[in-house]
Amino acid sequence: MKLKKLFSAKKIAESLIILSCICVLFSCASKSISLIPGASAANAKGIINEYINIGDTYFSLQKYDKAAEYYKLALSDKDNYWAVYYKLGKTYVAQSKWTEALPVFEDLLERDSQNASIKASLAYIDIKLGEYDKALALYEELNASDTAQSQYLQNTISILLIKEDFEEASVKFESLKELYPDCENIEKFETALQDLEKKVNQANAEASETNNEASEENTETSKES
Repeated sequence: MKLKKLFSAKKIAESLIILSCICVLFSCASKSISLIPGASAANAKGIINEYINIGDTYFSLQKYDKAAEYYKLALSDKDNYWAVYYKLGKTYVAQSKWTEALPVFEDLLERDSQNASIKASLAYIDIKLGEYDKALALYEELNASDTAQSQYLQNTISILLIKEDFEEASVKFESLKELYPDCENIEKFETALQDLEKKVNQANAEASETNNEASEENTETSKES
């Protein structure tokens, strides 16, 4: 079997990882604060809102560097801090700036530890950073929660395929078929598992052959001595 074929399971798994929809609302205390020396609280709030609106506009235009610039300016407002901080994190994700996005979503999850959307987003960021075990732990929590959904289980299987954990991936795949029989990716996962199984079997066969050759060499050496 060609080496290229053996790695198709990993490629399929990587293509099946789903970015969780980020949709989070934060409640903030209503506390007025004068942010600009000499300006009234109302004027300061208006300026902050303008920063946020400009940031949102740049984000919608996919000008993420500019969006991040204005979101950072708006972080000075304590009332809107967490909502703006989330927008900044979402901007980093859109730019694939995973190392910058990581501490943002870690902070957000620490503040709201039961938020499934934040947890799923952090798991996706962990995947992008190659932190598969951390991502798996988060997805296991999500799969066991009341907010469990197909995409969490699919991402779990994808990570296990990337880690080449055939046995555990097979178990999760059976759960996927049972819980979400209409999942559109079932056939793709089945193909990926078949490819991984072939790779595992070939590796085992090669290891066995190597052990047999070593055993034969030891036997010959013993006879000669």
